[in-house]
Amino acid sequence: MATLVAGLPQYVVLKSKRLNIYMHYMWNDDEFGDFYEFIGTKRALDPVNPFVKLEVVPSTTNPSFVHLRCSYNNKFFRLVQRKARPPRASNPGSAPANEDTSVVGECTLFEPVFPSDQPDTVWFRYVANQCRLFWFNNPDFPDEYGLSIVYSQEERFTTYYDYAPWESYEDKMWAQDAVIQARDVEVRRLAAEVAANGEEIKTLRGQLADRDGEIVKLKGQVASWEAYVEKRKVKLEDGMVTLQSAVAAAWEAFQDNVSAGIGKIKGGLGRFGKVLKLRKVHHGDDRMLRTI
Repeated sequence: MATLVAGLPQYVVLKSKRLNIYMHYMWNDDEFGDFYEFIGTKRALDPVNPFVKLEVVPSTTNPSFVHLRCSYNNKFFRLVQRKARPPRASNPGSAPANEDTSVVGECTLFEPVFPSDQPDTVWFRYVANQCRLFWFNNPDFPDEYGLSIVYSQEERFTTYYDYAPWESYEDKMWAQDAVIQARDVEVRRLAAEVAANGEEIKTLRGQLADRDGEIVKLKGQVASWEAYVEKRKVKLEDGMVTLQSAVAAAWEAFQDNVSAGIGKIKGGLGRFGKVLKLRKVHHGDDRMLRTI
């Protein structure tokens, strides 16, 4: 875990939130001309580049103040007036730290300020005159464009920076290598587990194949029973039709027999009535009964 100084990592990189470029040391006069050895956000560099590495040095008089030192030349930020423009450019040209706040340009103290609504964000106030660190963005002066300057106390002249601990290329490679090795160990562990469980997986696959065979067999049995039931259903329906026809025929024959019986009974009753009538006429003659 990085050591903190007044809330910042001891070795820090500062990336302009607006430009998405790291604050860096201007390393040669061929490219940066009169502003060689100044500080700015003129070139897009990787965060592992040594020119973006800054050291945060604590103040000996106030724990809220810090000195910013360029790690490339091991010198502290101070203010330099060049050709009246840009006003008070930052230049890591002071070998010793200076905490005399009465002399603008000689003092090397800055106050980091952390906005409460922006995590991992900081802006800087120059302690000697309370002006804010700002990037020079006047397009009329292309050589100076992007320089870090101390210009005004107004909020609109403020550059906000994302901050993070500086890591060297080697450190990042070691960290990446550690991640790769950890993942390799995990892959080997998983491979060993797969190998150890290979026989069990094979057994389970065999059991699944057996279960599939049983399922196919059961499906065949179910199909046979369904066919049998369907066949019995057809036979039952045919039997019911035959039974209904037989019952209807029997009922019709029964009705015919009843009707015939009733006819015979009626005929017998008719004859019986005639006999009674004859007996009434010849009530004294018993032979009438015998001859009828």
